Amino acid sequence: MAQLIQLERCISRYQIDVYRYAGRFIHQKKRRLEQYKEKHKGEIDQKGMASFYNRFFQQQLNWATTTATEASGLPERYRMDLWLRTLLKRLDETVLMLYEPVLLYREAAVPADIILVTPYKIWTLKMITGESGSVFQPYDRRQWKEIRSESIHYTVNPLISLQRTTEMVRKIFNEHDIQWAVYPCLLVPESYVEFSNPNALERIIDRTQLDAWFKELSSYRATLKRDQLHAAEILLKHSEVVSEPRT
Repeated sequence: MAQLIQLERCISRYQIDVYRYAGRFIHQKKRRLEQYKEKHKGEIDQKGMASFYNRFFQQQLNWATTTATEASGLPERYRMDLWLRTLLKRLDETVLMLYEPVLLYREAAVPADIILVTPYKIWTLKMITGESGSVFQPYDRRQWKEIRSESIHYTVNPLISLQRTTEMVRKIFNEHDIQWAVYPCLLVPESYVEFSNPNALERIIDRTQLDAWFKELSSYRATLKRDQLHAAEILLKHSEVVSEPRT
């Protein structure tokens, strides 16, 4: 279960001390799961595990929106965001996630996509969802089209946003002399992608490759790395926050 260290412009406990809270999350999750198993006499079926993850997801939202002294309003859409839940559930606990942060670089504040800080590499993700089983195709430089069962829908080229996020992360890292490579990925979990450029720098994962991609990221399982935590700390320092004192 990945760690949600930044959610949009919300205050996060990880901003106080990512080194401390990243380790605390792992220990707390392990302890809570052991208590949950003990309560159910060690027998937890798939439904029981889903219940555990749902409860722990609420704690993740709490950590990602409050500190001891400040709090941010949580946009309601994130409580219902299926793919936020899915990514957190299916990725390893050593993966640190920034979900749609607003990145600050010099005088610019840029809404970003999803950033995964793993023990070995940095991913920038742009996710597009449409009708289940639909087909996405590049249309021109600015647009893609989604071929649905009964219609065709046009949308902004998702690679534009992905490239912007990737470039922002690279600029921030360069400013702080962080030598990690950044890997951009377009995630299309419910649909298919046709006619994409095979020479593009961005990796494209559609529904045919989704399980293999999650399996690949599961192979990153390791202990948290100091360089990883430093990279996450820098990204958090460059994330815009809107909060109010807790009463």
